[in-house]
Amino acid sequence: GNTLSVSNLREGPHQVEIRAVDSAGNVDPLGVTVSWVVRPTAPKTSLARAPPHLTCHVNATFKVGCSQSQYMMEYKLDNQGWKWPVGRRLVRGALLFTLPNLGLGQHSIQLRATDSSGTREAQPVTLKWQIGVCWSEPPIMGKQIKTKKNEGVELIS
Repeated sequence: GNTLSVSNLREGPHQVEIRAVDSAGNVDPLGVTVSWVVRPTAPKTSLARAPPHLTCHVNATFKVGCSQSQYMMEYKLDNQGWKWPVGRRLVRGALLFTLPNLGLGQHSIQLRATDSSGTREAQPVTLKWQIGVCWSEPPIMGKQIKTKKNEGVELIS
């Protein structure tokens, strides 16, 4: 049999119809149609800004990017459901977003991108950090303890 080889196809759906022709020139009336979709390389998330491993700030700011020129970013905070920081819309370039008023303790976030053709990143980027109490000055024995708020974290002085 004969072999058909194609290359340099653009992303998206493709189709080829194949019909046999015998030596007398008769064309097969049915033939066969083969369809396929060329998918792009999966997008890859890059993380340019994130909370440090240990912080006292309850607002976590992230700056993310993607290997694709247009993408949607999703995140999963502390094993909650997947969410979109700017809604389900395509963005270009870096995306800056803040998750406000997180509680004290261990936190984790997973980030994944989906490109304009709908191809989703296979393995999300994962980051863990800890929010603790910050001391404006160390406590002094015998001093009355007062509390004050700083970005939602109680500071003891």
